[in-house]
Amino acid sequence: MTATSPLNFLSSLISLNSLFLLPRQAPRRSKHLNHHHSSSPGNQTFKPPPNLSRSMKVLVDKLSYRRGFLAKLDVDNYLQ
Repeated sequence: MTATSPLNFLSSLISLNSLFLLPRQAPRRSKHLNHHHSSSPGNQTFKPPPNLSRSMKVLVDKLSYRRGFLAKLDVDNYLQ
């Protein structure tokens, strides 16, 4: 159960990635409008399923946080 092949790990990572990348692929205009509602990048956190390994959860947290941070930077640049 815990031992996964590298290919399985990669495919699950890709599907996880698409899970919290897809909701943010909004056009710039709506990003601009939503900026005021979500000032902190941490309020759209991705909750990984409980059966993930601990290191996988940490990885997902880092990825989603970095993604939110980059999205916020992108919005800030757009507003200037």
